[in-house]
Amino acid sequence: MTLMYLSIILPLVAGLLVLVTPNGWRGVKEAVMLAATLAVVVIGVLLFNREIMINLPWVGYGLDLSFRLYHFSAFILLAVAAFGVLIALYSTVFMSDRPFANQFFSYLLLTIALPTARYYPTT
Repeated sequence: MTLMYLSIILPLVAGLLVLVTPNGWRGVKEAVMLAATLAVVVIGVLLFNREIMINLPWVGYGLDLSFRLYHFSAFILLAVAAFGVLIALYSTVFMSDRPFANQFFSYLLLTIALPTARYYPTT
């Protein structure tokens, strides 16, 4: 259950961390990005053949925040994470001397987190 939350929160926190990392720290942005994307792949593999349903009371008045993991959402999580790792590996070399690399890495991690959150909600 907490792995579902971790697959959303980890790339978000890593994206914010990469965004505030100074450009003078060489290799830190890339290491954080690669570690976060690899961690999401591991979480995707661990969640692959599970079915989980979480209901959280949210605002009240009978409104709940619901997350559901089933086979299709687990596949999408794994596919997004795997493509994210491939893009992260390529971009560490390509974006190494670019002035706005931290913004690109941050947006990449946010792009990994948001589809993951999108395919969890119930219908």
